[in-house]
Amino acid sequence: MQDELSELLQTAIYKEIASQAFYSAAQSKTNDPGAKVFLKELAEEELRHSQVLMELSNRDWDKGDWHRERIADLMISDYLTGGESIEGAGLQHTLISAMKSEQHAVECSSRM
Repeated sequence: MQDELSELLQTAIYKEIASQAFYSAAQSKTNDPGAKVFLKELAEEELRHSQVLMELSNRDWDKGDWHRERIADLMISDYLTGGESIEGAGLQHTLISAMKSEQHAVECSSRM
């Protein structure tokens, strides 16, 4: 159990760091000031996520400590089109791209 949880946390940390790098790099790919601010905030949020996960990975886990809460998925991103590229995107397509990226991350984590 400990090895499996540790591996899951390391994978999640890697994904958060990759997302942070993506959002940081994407800031230079748009001229929309609102999109730039949003991407900066997303990068900062991903950094916080990775820090929380690192703290969790350094914790001693007992089998009884772990519980999974279910959060309702409104599936909003399933109905959105666009957002395939950040290149030159305005705020709307940046939001859609971020939502689809987060949806993919949730799907990957759910399969673990």
